[in-house]
Amino acid sequence: MSRVPTIPLALALFITSLGCVQPSLKSTESAPSVEAELPRGISVLSNAGRYRVLYRPLPDPIPSGDLFSMLVWVYDAETDEPSGDIELVVDAGMPHHQHGMNTKPVLTEEASGARRVENLLFHMPGEWTITFDIERAGVTERAQAVLDVD
Repeated sequence: MSRVPTIPLALALFITSLGCVQPSLKSTESAPSVEAELPRGISVLSNAGRYRVLYRPLPDPIPSGDLFSMLVWVYDAETDEPSGDIELVVDAGMPHHQHGMNTKPVLTEEASGARRVENLLFHMPGEWTITFDIERAGVTERAQAVLDVD
C-alpha cells in the first residue's frame, strides 16, 4: 500500500499565495490573524523577507485608462501576524517606458486592518511594476509585483 505524503500547513499557504488557489475571506469585519483565514488577494514577499504583502485590486482585473483602488495587508513574514506599526507607500511605474503613474496614490486605513489605496491609474496597457515600501523604525523594505494590464 502506498502512502500519500501530506503537505505541511506553511507550504500549503505558500502554494496558495502563488495564485494557484486563493484563500477566501472569512470575515470582512475583523483583521485577519493566524487563526483566521487570510483575505483573498495576491501575495508578495518583501525583498529582504521580513514582510508579506497581500493586495487585492478593485476592480480585478485592473482596467487600463481608468482609476482603480486596492486593499493592502502587510504581515510579518515569520509570524503571519498583521504588521500594524508600519508606514506604507504604494507607487507604480512602467520600467520599460521609464515613467510612472500620472496620479498620486492616496492611502487610508480601514477598520479591518487593511489599507485602502485609491487614485491609482495605469494610463496605458502593458507591463507595470507596483511597489510597496514598508517603513518601520527608519528602515524601509520594498516588495514589488509585475502586472500585465490589457
